[in-house]
Amino acid sequence: MGPRLDGIVKPRDNGPVEPKADPERRTGQGRSGSDQADWTARGLAGELRGAVLAGQDLSGVDLTEVDLSGADLRGADLRDAVLDAARLGAALLTDAKLDGARLRQVDLTDVVAPGVDFSKARVSATALGAADLSGARFFLADFSGLDCTKARLRGVALVQSLLQGADLSGVDLTGADLTDASLLDAKLPKAMLVDVRAPRLCLRGAVASHARVSRLIAPLVDARGANLEAIDGEKASFRDGLFEGANLRFAKLFGADLRGCVLAAVDARGAHLAYADLTYADLSHARFETALLEDALLDDTNQHRAAFDGAELRRASQKRVKKTDPDRARAEDFGKETR
Repeated sequence: MGPRLDGIVKPRDNGPVEPKADPERRTGQGRSGSDQADWTARGLAGELRGAVLAGQDLSGVDLTEVDLSGADLRGADLRDAVLDAARLGAALLTDAKLDGARLRQVDLTDVVAPGVDFSKARVSATALGAADLSGARFFLADFSGLDCTKARLRGVALVQSLLQGADLSGVDLTGADLTDASLLDAKLPKAMLVDVRAPRLCLRGAVASHARVSRLIAPLVDARGANLEAIDGEKASFRDGLFEGANLRFAKLFGADLRGCVLAAVDARGAHLAYADLTYADLSHARFETALLEDALLDDTNQHRAAFDGAELRRASQKRVKKTDPDRARAEDFGKETR
């Protein structure tokens, strides 16, 4: 059967061999120092590639830089394990226990981990490839700068996680939880964010043109300077969000909740905002030429120097609207002249 090493069978060239069960099945705290050293040595020697470790107790084990590519870790106990810089390409992690585990700078290329709870682990990844993380749960994870275009992320939870500069073009994030997540400067063209929960989501500087964001719940979103051209956000909620300087040209925001939003200097020419609620929104210097605002609520909005030429405003409510403030306009003009 090949050489045995502390209960684990070294796989033959023709595939992995089932491991011998650990007779003591000890946790990481109870495992001796020499045992942990042997585990680390074996891993660094590349002996765990393709290994069958399903259901094994690896709690507290130091697997730093270990190559676990293709390993079967289904149901394995990896609580408090250290997998920094480990290679988990195409590894099977379904039902693995990862509470307290550390996975810094780990390679998750093509990993299979649907529904896995990473929320109590510390995770930062160097690659995802075609990873299946659908329904997985992360907290404070870091996927910044990664190419996520082939990953399966439907229903994933990325609470307070970093995806700054990540490429999520065309990715299906339907049903995801992006609460307090940062997608600063991320690429999201044609992405699917339908039925996503994302309070305080950061989209500043992101490119999300033609993305589908129907029923997105993102109060207090920060989308300043974002390219949201032609997004499809029917009945999305952005209450009290920041959109200053954003591109909303041809955006479809039918019935959207934009109450209290800062939409100063946005370009919303040709946008579809019928039945949208913009009560108390700041529309100063915004461009709404040729926009459809039929039946929209514009009560108590600040429309200082906003442009509505050619906009459709039939049945739109505009009670207590603040039109252009002459004193503010003079101050702005004076500032331009003195530059």
